[in-house]
Amino acid sequence: MQFSTTRQKQSKRQINWLGVILLNIFIAQLVFSIVQRLREQPLDPRSVYKRYVNPLMLKMAGRRAVPQAIIHHVGRKSGQSRVTPVAVAPIEHGFAIPLAYGPNTDWCRNILASGSCTLQWHGATYNLVDPEIIEASAVITEFVPVQQVIFRMLKIEQVLKMQLSTNPVHYTNIHS
Repeated sequence: MQFSTTRQKQSKRQINWLGVILLNIFIAQLVFSIVQRLREQPLDPRSVYKRYVNPLMLKMAGRRAVPQAIIHHVGRKSGQSRVTPVAVAPIEHGFAIPLAYGPNTDWCRNILASGSCTLQWHGATYNLVDPEIIEASAVITEFVPVQQVIFRMLKIEQVLKMQLSTNPVHYTNIHS
């Protein structure tokens, strides 16, 4: 008896066809406008990373089990604090950060201008100083094999090398 009552309730539900049609029209317009914008302005990988990938990576990077790190730096023009997720490898007395888009990225230019930054990696925080751009081939073996393969595929030629500072770390808002 209960089975038939449930079945009767289900059969009384009707599909709101007007809502379905309006939703499909909205989705079609959205897709059409995106395609039009892509035709006018080709998709720039940097802007995709900056807008979508970096915010997601910032939620995970810097923690103990995650290979990516977070760099805290100061804007060279604005003077505002900035954070950027990056891949890193520990090297003797410091870290190496691959420059996938070359040394002209904002975060790299900010660090070169200030001469220092703070790095969160594997749950620890490090003050880094003396930034120097070097050839990737000099330190590629310091990266884990998976990263080495990715760097070769992306044809990364330069790395930002930084030394550990002897000054204590001032940044305290660390998530682990």
